[in-house]
Amino acid sequence: GVLAALGTEHAQLLAHLSHLADCLSTELLPKPKERLLAAVCELSTLCLSVPPSPPDVPPPHILAALAQLDRAFGFSSGAASDEAGAALLAGYRQHFVKDFLAERPASLSEMTSKLDMWRGLLESALDAAGGSGPQHLGTIVIGGKCAHLTFAQQPLVEVPGQYAADAEPTPEAHALIDRFAADVSVRRDHAAAVTTRSFSLIADDGVRHSLHLRLETPVRAHTALQLERAQQLLRLINRRLLKSREARRRALYLHLPLQLRIGKGVALHAEDASAISLASTLLSARAASGLPPQGAVLTHQRTLSRGTVAPDDEARRERLRQAFDDACRAVPEDVLSNALTAQLTKPLQRWELTRTFASQLGLHALLCHTVGLRVQQPQCVVISCTSGNLCFVDFDPLLKPAPEVKAASAPPPVTMPFRLTRNLQRLATPFGIDGTFAAAFAAGAECIANAQKCPIALWLDYLSAAELEGGAFEAPWGSGAEQAAGLALSVCPTTTVKKDGKAADVHATLRALIAEATGAEALQAMPPAWQSWL
Repeated sequence: GVLAALGTEHAQLLAHLSHLADCLSTELLPKPKERLLAAVCELSTLCLSVPPSPPDVPPPHILAALAQLDRAFGFSSGAASDEAGAALLAGYRQHFVKDFLAERPASLSEMTSKLDMWRGLLESALDAAGGSGPQHLGTIVIGGKCAHLTFAQQPLVEVPGQYAADAEPTPEAHALIDRFAADVSVRRDHAAAVTTRSFSLIADDGVRHSLHLRLETPVRAHTALQLERAQQLLRLINRRLLKSREARRRALYLHLPLQLRIGKGVALHAEDASAISLASTLLSARAASGLPPQGAVLTHQRTLSRGTVAPDDEARRERLRQAFDDACRAVPEDVLSNALTAQLTKPLQRWELTRTFASQLGLHALLCHTVGLRVQQPQCVVISCTSGNLCFVDFDPLLKPAPEVKAASAPPPVTMPFRLTRNLQRLATPFGIDGTFAAAFAAGAECIANAQKCPIALWLDYLSAAELEGGAFEAPWGSGAEQAAGLALSVCPTTTVKKDGKAADVHATLRALIAEATGAEALQAMPPAWQSWL
């Protein structure tokens, strides 16, 4: 294949690439304890994505995810692949077997409580080792097998990601790697608990490129491939937006940070130190106030999972309303706007950021409704504080169908067309939901609905296929090919005018979707991981 041809034609270049990949994966990937923390956090998110209701029995897919985590780290077998894995087993195997295997949690709330306890335990251990606070764990110096990378090299390898731009590639103008910067910044995301080591490549033109590696967890496989497929789809949509006069006038563009799949579950990401997620904003604010970071969501889950099944629909709605109101009182409405505008001193900067954010939120809502892009949970709504752009760097966990239970169980989970909750509305309100948000939504729908210039059904059908024949792959979107095309036509203003004439209300469908996304009863029925109060 490609590697064989590269080895024949450019053996020295292939040797450089292989050596770089080996060095980076050895020194800069998350350590076993950090990988365990990220896996525990993902399993906790998966548990909280289940709508809580008595008798609160853990669903089969939660138990299957727990078994995958156990096999990946060898807690049951006691087998370790290296010294670091053996040290992890020596410190945590006995407690893990006792908490999750020997005495399996009887309820979902018990499992989430134990997972939260494990998360706090692992975070404390990592904070003690880093010694520089929970989010920025400090700076290290490249050493070991990577030490020689800080010296000038023969420039053969290009800075990665230069072919990923929307413009046509120009290999003669691409920058080459001159050397690595010696300092590596170690950070941990508050929401996903993912630890990253950000390193800088110094190109032969003197420009620094900050990157980090991410490794998918055993709880959610194929994350790197999902990100790659989503990037391919969104880049195709970007090409269509750039050819639309109205989209260009409104500067509509999907912000896609560099994400390259290397292999074996490893992906290379561009570093944006200013990016924050909706969930990390809340957790940081609660931690700074001395409150339990996960207190609001865990209280919501325990409140709805205890007791007995509500005797009628009215009693169930009242129970949901009380739990929702309690969570709303624990979360301020301005937590996101304060986090984004705290460092902006000039009114013009705040105006530009808010305008960009409202426009990006309109495109985000369009993709969630038409394509069914799974980016609605708070840890997946990632915003760049410097530009106000929304970044697509993570996806909601795939919710498996609930097992067959008795008729007295809770109804199926409620779905939303897109996310438009209190904190997002407060930040976009200066321009109004019917202003910039609706204009971006409509202009984007005009582009996607044109099947000749934007064959969204063909793209989705092609990108939803598994990488290998017979392989397992779940696309990061929920709409089928024909369904997405039909939904795009239903919200397209041109289609409405052709059907109902010039007097048609082109935003009637959008207003109905906004009412559905902001309806109190629907928000109250969302599972805790969705955090509809945030």
